[in-house]
Amino acid sequence: MGPPPFPLEIVSTDKRPRKRTRSSGDGTITARPDGRYRAYLRWADANGKQVNKTRICEKFRDAQKALTEFKELRDRGGDPEVASTVRDLLDRWAAHKASEVAAGTLVQYGYAIAHLKGETAGEFEERRKRSKTPVHPYGPGVGAIKLAELRPETIDELLRERLEAGLSPRYVKLLRTVLSMALDQAVRWRLVTANPARYSAAIKQPQRRGRSLSADQARAFLEASRSDRLSALWIVLLSLGLRRGEALALTWGDYDKKAKTLSVTKARKKEGSKVVVGSLKTESSRRVIPSRPFVLDTLDGRRAVQDA
Repeated sequence: MGPPPFPLEIVSTDKRPRKRTRSSGDGTITARPDGRYRAYLRWADANGKQVNKTRICEKFRDAQKALTEFKELRDRGGDPEVASTVRDLLDRWAAHKASEVAAGTLVQYGYAIAHLKGETAGEFEERRKRSKTPVHPYGPGVGAIKLAELRPETIDELLRERLEAGLSPRYVKLLRTVLSMALDQAVRWRLVTANPARYSAAIKQPQRRGRSLSADQARAFLEASRSDRLSALWIVLLSLGLRRGEALALTWGDYDKKAKTLSVTKARKKEGSKVVVGSLKTESSRRVIPSRPFVLDTLDGRRAVQDA
């Protein structure tokens, strides 16, 4: 009897499942005695620190989802201890921006962040006791929401609530801008994959019509303020096109009588409750302005009065 005309396939009768091998980066799902499942993943972050993530789930498929979520967090380079919620992100972003923006801008960011975080009734009561002036509650914010769970519709709802609470459209627009900048940074830090604030509804600003003095009104104003102690300031503002903060920061040292020029090198601005003299908004704002004859006459006259 010769060999069979077809190849023989040897089938094992061993019913035991083979042991599955997993790489060190796969994580594990373990069945617990109580019928639930434990998802676990460990990895080292960019600084070499060990990160351990564990979640107990009722169903096996929920444990699989948890393990996938842990892997996405690991692959993004996110550190759950650094910025797992919007509140954590805003705090980290504010510290990051502290050395990059002017103090006055940082104060404005701080107000916006306080509204975005929100506060509980107890936190509001504590703030009310510390303040010497009447305060208004910030209301619930988005601070407690996890970064991965923040949605555009949640942001829309927050901004709508702030408008209904009486905040100006300009200020509510600032809230959206600050949140969007922080989330942009979160994308660069690989904490999230997208910025949900970019998909939220833009805040419509009311149309404002600018007002200015006519030539006759300007002449009448200058004539009426000729004897005012700030007459030199008024003529500079009306004649040279300086920003208000730039004009308020001028000193007699910035006036070159011989060259007939004014040097703009600084600005007076408000930082919180304080008024300070600081640098200009941009380096290109530094300039030397030739003065007109009637401006020079006013400055010379005012300087003579002061020196007398």
